[in-house]
Formats: sequence, C-alpha cells, structure tokens
Amino acid sequence: MKKIFIAAFGAETNSFSSMMTTMEHFEEDCLIRPSDRINKTIANDGHGEFIELAKAKKFEVVLGTMAYTMPSGPLTKATYELLRDEIIGQIKEALPVDFILLNLQGAMIAEDYDDCEGDFLEHIRAVVGQEIPLGGLLDPHAHVSQVMIDNATILLSYKEYPHTDFAESARKLFHLMEKVAQGDVKPEMTLFDCHSLGSFPTPNPPMRGFVDDYLLQGNEPNILDCSLIHSFPWGDCPDAGVKVLVTSDGDKNLGNKFAAHVGEKFIKIRQEATQKFTNISDAMDEIITSPEKPIVIADSSDNPGGGASGDATYLLREILSRKTSKAVFGIFWDSTAIKKIYAAGQGAILDISLGGKESQFSGSPVIMTVEVLGLAPHAGQIFGEGEDQRSLPVGNCAAVRYKGIDIIISDKRVQIFSPEIFIHFGLDLSTYDIIVVKSSNHFQASFKFISTKILYVMAPGILSMDFTNLPYKKIPRPIWPLDDI
Repeated sequence: MKKIFIAAFGAETNSFSSMMTTMEHFEEDCLIRPSDRINKTIANDGHGEFIELAKAKKFEVVLGTMAYTMPSGPLTKATYELLRDEIIGQIKEALPVDFILLNLQGAMIAEDYDDCEGDFLEHIRAVVGQEIPLGGLLDPHAHVSQVMIDNATILLSYKEYPHTDFAESARKLFHLMEKVAQGDVKPEMTLFDCHSLGSFPTPNPPMRGFVDDYLLQGNEPNILDCSLIHSFPWGDCPDAGVKVLVTSDGDKNLGNKFAAHVGEKFIKIRQEATQKFTNISDAMDEIITSPEKPIVIADSSDNPGGGASGDATYLLREILSRKTSKAVFGIFWDSTAIKKIYAAGQGAILDISLGGKESQFSGSPVIMTVEVLGLAPHAGQIFGEGEDQRSLPVGNCAAVRYKGIDIIISDKRVQIFSPEIFIHFGLDLSTYDIIVVKSSNHFQASFKFISTKILYVMAPGILSMDFTNLPYKKIPRPIWPLDDI
C-alpha cells in the first residue's frame, strides 16, 4: 500500500498592501490542522481532489496542516516560519512516504523571504532527501523560482483564469506523481522567461486559443505538462514575471525547446491578450448612453482577491455624483459599519460612515443615512462550476439602501464570485441599470448570465494596471511593459 503526505500552504502577496498577513488571517480564513479534519470542510483549490483520489486507490493518507488566507500584504516572518516549520515537523513524523503532494499558491512573500515557496520546498527536501517525489499544485499567478524547480519533482498550475479547472489540474498532478513513484516517468522541469507583466484572462481570444493549443493539448509525446505561469504583477520579488513551465519525461533538451516555442508564441500575443480597462468617468458615460441594461462594472482596483481592502469609495462617489439610481454594489468591507447596522436591526434608518477607512487607496468615507433592507449572519457564496463548485464564507452581511442605491456590506474582506449574496436579500439583479462588483475576473462565470456587457474599471488603488507607476524595487529588469523589449 502506498503512503502519501498531503498538505497546503499558500497566500497571494500584494507587496504594495499595508495590511501585513498574520496568523490571525490564516485562522480567520483557512487553518485546518490534522486533528480538526472531522469537524471542518475542505474547500481549498484541488485539495479535496487529492484526498479523494488517494482514498479511491486505498492509499494510506497522512494529512498535514492546510493553511490558506486571502491575498494581502507580506506575511510576518514569525507567521511564515511557524506554519512552515509546523508542516515540516508533520512530514518528519510521517516518513517514510511514497510521495508528497502540496497545494501551493505560489506567490507568497514574507518579511525576509522573497521566495517563500522556494524556501519551503528547500526545507522539505533537506528532510526527505532526494529520492522521495515531491509535487506541487500552483495557481498560475505564481512566481516560479529556480529554487522551486531544483527542489520539487513536478510543479504544474491550473490553466484557466478565471480558475475553473482546480479538480482537473489536481488529478493530473496526482496521476503524474503516482507514475513517478512507480518509476514509469522521470520528470525534468524547465522554465522559459517571457520577461512580461500583466493580467491575461483566458476565456476570450487570443488567450483562449493559446491555452487550447499549447497548454491543454499533447503537442509532444514526451511533454508531461506545459503551464503558463502568469505571475502576480503586484508581487514585487526577483522571480516575478510570466514564465512557461514545462515538464518533460526525461528529456530536458526537448523541454527547453518546447518551453521556448510556447513562450515565443505568448510574447507575440501578450499585447492583445492583456486585459483592457477604462476609467471611471468614461465607464459612466458609456452606461448612461447604452440602451443595454444591466451593465456590470468590475471595480478591479479594489478587488480583495488581489490584496486590496475592498472599502474604496471612488466608484460609489461617481455614481452618486451622476445622480444615478438603480445601482447595486457588492461587497463593501466595513466591520465598523456592520456592527452599527446589526445593532440597529432590519428596517432601521440610521447614519453610517461607509468605506474609506483602510488606507490611502480607500478614498474618503461616504456619510449616509441608510435603510437596512436585511441582515445575513455567516453568509456564503458559490465559487466555481461543476466538480469545482464549492461554498465559501462571506461573513456577516447586511443590505442597505441609500438614495436608490443598494449596497451589500460585510465584516469579512472578500471578493464577489457569484450572485448568491444579492439573491439572499431578494435583490433581482435584472432590475438594476448598474451592478458593481469588487472583483477582477472570477465573477465572470456567474455574472455572464446576468449581463453580456461588462466594463472593467480601473480606479485609484493598489491593484492599478498602470504598472509603470508602481514602486517596484525587486522585479527583474528589463520587463515588458515597463521596458521597451
């Protein structure tokens, strides 16, 4: 009987966020230790798939800690080292094992650690030696370093953005690692650096064709996997930037050639593939003149899923200045307002100060007299489709109305994935002219059924797509579009 160890450790770090990531963030979002398993539901990307596959094959499974948190600023050194060493200790106790599976985000940065995943894998390799296969599942918004390549057996990422292929990617890694343990394949990983930054959603051309042609198809018989690592452009570290990661079966020369071929294809389409944004004023002009309603506005620069606070008021102020009603917002993060609203209760009329509290990127608070439409303690929302679908917490929420504008507020910093929270409050999204979601791309899969017109708006914020104005200090140069290459 094979014995495998499974754990998860990840955070997507926004280097420009002032919100340091601490143990409290992991405890609030997802910190599941082995003794907690019987009382908690696994909701992490691909993690449950690893466990179910192992059970189906009647493997002996040793579960380590599962630690994930919402994107935010760098981890404190103490937080990173505590969780790293906790999992390392669990691996020591589990030995010997046939192979190790890790669910990694791939873009984690901490105080004194620009490459957390590289350091983590290096520590594991020092404990288990060179013979035990070590596999890692990555988010495509990872920073892949040579240290990671040197210490892992196989690393591969999801292929889609928005991420709709968690389970499929986890299955692929599991089966490849099983073949490695059996001696059926001998993985060789290679990287091609595209020297690029950006946001590259995959549903539409030219990225759709690129993914289908090079990442999902078996172009070469000895290529085990090809992943496009988009990188996280708000992570300021020496390994940032788009890379092609190829795993071949014992043929590094083939892997090098294939990675270069795919990387050059990406470079040719990167300009066209880059996500397009509009400013607030132009977006409002288009909404007012458009006969098509409702229109969805993605408040991309204030997306908590990229490390933003979720309490920026720029779009709200613009809509109020245009005296536009029939608008709905979700989700504002404001725990102070939530406490006051819950104390007043449903149906109450009260004054609140909404948003504008966390940082210089939040704008100024909006003072408003609101009607409380409803309360939703411990609310949730659906993320993903089909086998990847799961329920995620949204926190203690409230729906309020101000000058004809309906606003969902929560005490949990979270991006919108789907319409569930609006529906919970009885809000019919088809009756609005404007639907504002604090998200960048992950809302698309659900909201495309509500409106075919989506505007991606770039307001002031730490998720600015104007990379030339971000205060990078560590990213490798030259890099497109900062440099003319």
